[in-house]
Amino acid sequence: MTLSDQPGAGAGRAPLLELTDLSQTFRTGHGRHAQTVHALDRVSLRVDDGEVVGLVGESGSGKSTLARVVCGLQGYDGGEVRFDGRVLGPRRRTVDRRAIQLVFQDPYASLDPRMTIRQTLGEVLGVHRIVDRRQLRTRSAELLELVQLPSRLLDSRPSGMSGGQRQRVAIARALAVNPRLLIADEAVAALDVSVQAGIVNLLDDLRTELGLTILFIAHDLAVVRSLCDRVAVIYQGVIVEDRPAADLFADPQDDYTRRLLSAVPRLDGRRTTALGDDYSR
Repeated sequence: MTLSDQPGAGAGRAPLLELTDLSQTFRTGHGRHAQTVHALDRVSLRVDDGEVVGLVGESGSGKSTLARVVCGLQGYDGGEVRFDGRVLGPRRRTVDRRAIQLVFQDPYASLDPRMTIRQTLGEVLGVHRIVDRRQLRTRSAELLELVQLPSRLLDSRPSGMSGGQRQRVAIARALAVNPRLLIADEAVAALDVSVQAGIVNLLDDLRTELGLTILFIAHDLAVVRSLCDRVAVIYQGVIVEDRPAADLFADPQDDYTRRLLSAVPRLDGRRTTALGDDYSR
């Protein structure tokens, strides 16, 4: 079953993810040097079904903390996480864990170097009983096709692949469980600019083809400019601006957003292009 077969997938602009007054603090240091750091400070954010929302901010702004909280990998001090109309607590049901998938910055660190791509995808499909064992190879090949990779790579290992190919495999693994929300946490930050463009375009294609909802986390507004419907800017754990992408780029309201925008190169049109590269790299 593909994402587009699922009830509600891509069916308009109803809220899929809602964060309300989400807070998370950490204690650093000891004794007199102890400090409380507000990683998230009453963050409210909404991601509608079928929407791509960019979350932008510098390192340490709270982006990755938010991603881990939404995925259930980390607890929080206050506020509420609501998904598809239901409040999600710290302990998630299997169906909730499958519905929200996270793609990390470094695919090489998140893929087992000892396993072939066939084994990596087959493990996920088998553990979650997505398909019958006899269909594992066929479905694994379909997942590679979905991320625009040839099926011959099924017998490859991560060490024999480029960074862009590894990240596509990481995306394929996330898609294997038919999620409704994909969180890309700095998923292109470690890639060359030309390869970044390919991953951005792939995510755009997946949104269209599968009705996928995406929270795209980045520190560079240039990367999100051609992909996102809306952009939220986070600074020191606070959402300082949250507006439609076109409005934010045309007329930023917050000083921090203006500083980020001052470093953004101009992109040509809605579709990201970079040097005419082979995006499957």
